[in-house]
Amino acid sequence: FFFQSVAGRTKILMRLLALVGIAVVLLQQAHLPCQADNWAVVVSTSKFWYNYRHTANALSFYRVLRRLGLPDSRILLLLAEDHACNARSCFPGSIYNHADRTVEVYGQDIEVDYRGYDVTAANFVRLLTGRHADHVPQSKRLLSNENSTIFVYMTGHGGVDFLKFQDHETITSPELADSLAQMHVMGRYKEVLLVVDTCHAESMLRHFHSPNLLGIGSSSLHEDSVSLHRSRQIGVNLIDAFSDRALHVLATLTPTSTLSVQQFFERIRPADIHSTPVMHHTLFPQHPSKVAVVRFLRGTRELEPLEFPRQPQASQPTVAACSVEPPEIHRAWLLRDSRWPQPAGPAGPGTKNGEHTQEAAAFLGVFMGIILAPVLLRMVAR
Repeated sequence: FFFQSVAGRTKILMRLLALVGIAVVLLQQAHLPCQADNWAVVVSTSKFWYNYRHTANALSFYRVLRRLGLPDSRILLLLAEDHACNARSCFPGSIYNHADRTVEVYGQDIEVDYRGYDVTAANFVRLLTGRHADHVPQSKRLLSNENSTIFVYMTGHGGVDFLKFQDHETITSPELADSLAQMHVMGRYKEVLLVVDTCHAESMLRHFHSPNLLGIGSSSLHEDSVSLHRSRQIGVNLIDAFSDRALHVLATLTPTSTLSVQQFFERIRPADIHSTPVMHHTLFPQHPSKVAVVRFLRGTRELEPLEFPRQPQASQPTVAACSVEPPEIHRAWLLRDSRWPQPAGPAGPGTKNGEHTQEAAAFLGVFMGIILAPVLLRMVAR
């Protein structure tokens, strides 16, 4: 090395710097934290005012997902009826899941991907399988891949081997099973947890034949599901018993909780929900006792406690039936979305802008080092 000319030494040093740069990039990639590729599909299939509880069911699970860090860009929310804007509501722009109205689940930051007549069995199957028309935007697509963990929640009116959509069409249990099988063949998931809250929910799980599927139903094959919390002001039941009990369990979780799917299931006792919950796990490679339930629900973002006031009483209708004192300010775990800007454009399947920031920064640093090294060496040689 010392017997080389200045030009020869410069070339040798440049090659060494390039090798060091490649090694740094490889080491950083090896030590980057694993980014979870989680997605969720939350569906309420029921129209009409008396099915208020089904929208409340879906929105309550939507809020759990948001609280656990899953961003809206990873949640596909389908609501067949916009009960918050129904003229019969005493509390316009709000949906509650309990008669005491302590928690409002509609909120100001909700993003509904499919609403009204767009919520059909055909669109739901297209969403799962990815067979969309060209004009469907990226925000309405499930951009999952073979490494994705997917949570699917469905609520509505059902019978043996079917679930109603819009009260005039159905998706059958074999159709749902075939859609999941297509997802597996197309490499659209790694593992799926499907939760169904409807009458005869077990029938929607019994035709599954694809690997890596976990299914939980609110009722056995020949049982009805039960609703709770009838509100005198709103005039309907506000939530189903299975979803209400499940939310009580999920409310205690954080993204690092170790509560297993088996423990979650066992805490939903038949005596509490007046039906027999069921779980199908024979197609899943691990026993539910070894799988954390938040594995299907969490995102990768941090949580931040916020305090927010409720809508002031003056803005509510002055109807006698609605003259209830507003609840006090309460504390909830919400996401400060302004700290986590969404991608400006559509991302590719299973990717998010910003997930590879560390690699890009390392590569840029190495590249600049390679460019500047010859200049510095020449200055030293002079």
